[in-house]
Amino acid sequence: MSFAVEEMPHEGSTSENSEEPAAIPTFSDTTPPYQDDPTYGLQWTSDEDPFSPIPHWTIEPTVGSVVLALKKAVSPDKEYTVDHCWDGVYNKIYSVLYDQKRFIMRVSLPVCPQLKTESEVATLQWIYDNTNLPVPRVQCYDSSRSNPIGFEWILMDRMEGVPLSQCWHSVTQDCKVRIVKQVAAYAAVAFERQFRAHRGIIARMLNLINRLQTLGDKFFPAPNFNPEQHLNREDDISSDEDEAAASGIEKPHESTMLWNDNISLDNILVDEQGVLRGIIDWECVSCLPLYEACQFPAFLQQARDRLAEPPTPYRVNRTQHVTNQSLREYEIELRQHHVSMLRKEFFVEMKDRCPQWVRVFRYQADLRDYEAAVQNCDNEFAYEMVERWATSVEEGSAFDEGHGRLHELLMD
Repeated sequence: MSFAVEEMPHEGSTSENSEEPAAIPTFSDTTPPYQDDPTYGLQWTSDEDPFSPIPHWTIEPTVGSVVLALKKAVSPDKEYTVDHCWDGVYNKIYSVLYDQKRFIMRVSLPVCPQLKTESEVATLQWIYDNTNLPVPRVQCYDSSRSNPIGFEWILMDRMEGVPLSQCWHSVTQDCKVRIVKQVAAYAAVAFERQFRAHRGIIARMLNLINRLQTLGDKFFPAPNFNPEQHLNREDDISSDEDEAAASGIEKPHESTMLWNDNISLDNILVDEQGVLRGIIDWECVSCLPLYEACQFPAFLQQARDRLAEPPTPYRVNRTQHVTNQSLREYEIELRQHHVSMLRKEFFVEMKDRCPQWVRVFRYQADLRDYEAAVQNCDNEFAYEMVERWATSVEEGSAFDEGHGRLHELLMD
């Protein structure tokens, strides 16, 4: 059983023996355009929604240029077969075959030049070195654009299997529990091996935010604006840290941990027996404060738990016709129930492996609510709930929206 990209249509293939010319993007012989413009080749369009621009390629990489890049990076003496598989939002995916081994190459738009590629490579290496979670092994990469493709790329092992989202109903609950425990083991290691973020940097960022807020009043003055009456917003952070930096004293730090917010059913690959074969898509993984990172992985997140198994439609409607709608509702409720049971298994596993994670999860939920409020205060579908939450906090009363936390209810 192979990864789903094999089933998707592709746009041609090539090998080093094919007659297709090794076409590459047309760049200047002296100074490539991207040296003056790091985002050269990327265009943002917002025809449908001006607030949600969509990236587009203005230069199309070719399979011939991919072969040339492989010859340069791996070996000029090997025979390479390259197939264009599919296009993601920011990437083009290619299947690569050489030495009777299959790999995946991802060519990326310059959304965050260099840093995005190097961050993902470092993340995958950290996961490989510190956990038993099966993730793609990076074979080689180029975080520059000085290569035949003209874009950044990563070559990694091909993870066999199918997404759990495509076989959820055929995989047993026991297999799902085993996967949950494997993800919990990774979460425990991530918690135990925390990173450090200097508060001095955070203080400077907060100070910059306040300065920009002040400047905003000058760029967009209110009617009858009087600069002399303008309030001077002082940074709440003490200047002690600046003095410490000047004296060489070590700054205090904020503990952070690696957090992948996209361990979803689409990115969990399993084999025919439901055994975990790999977890893919480690782009844009961040190190977040513990209160934000100590939460359920994406495939276990839901607004409310359903602890009781829903009755099957034929028990409810013995004398009535079972409609497709009732079957769909039953399937949704049954999945919610299964996820609720898996959430309990995840929590029990974390209690055994990392009790500190559980304490952060329980006692810093208010901070997760505040973060969710900030992220959704301009969401037209959620701001009323955020308003009610803010009112309850201001009044010192309990927020009661069906016995759920704000950050969980906003998942619904």
